[in-house]
Amino acid sequence: MSSNIIVIRICEHCHQEFNAKTTTTRFCSLKCSSRNYKKRTREYKIQQAKMDYTEKKMCSTKDIESTNIKPYLSIKEACLLLGAGDSTIRKLIKQGSIKTFFTGGKHLIRRPDLESLFTNIFKYK
Repeated sequence: MSSNIIVIRICEHCHQEFNAKTTTTRFCSLKCSSRNYKKRTREYKIQQAKMDYTEKKMCSTKDIESTNIKPYLSIKEACLLLGAGDSTIRKLIKQGSIKTFFTGGKHLIRRPDLESLFTNIFKYK
């Protein structure tokens, strides 16, 4: 069913005047519609990335603050505290630089052992 309505509208993307055949038409062409969709999608992704970043940043600072009072740390907590990756911490454990206790399926690291790791490395002669 076709209509004989012609409405003069302004495209929401390119802001050019055009003749719309329906009252709900928002864009002058498929090209403008596609470009506007991509623009909205891009803005949404950027907004989500910013929100994820702020959430992770807030979570990591809370996690670091909570690790300051614990005498024993898991590998994940040691990673947060040192700013190192999981593989780096596991490599140091395997080399024997960090001593751990394996209980309940988890490696637990004593805080003094982590601190001694840095005092041994940075000893001046």
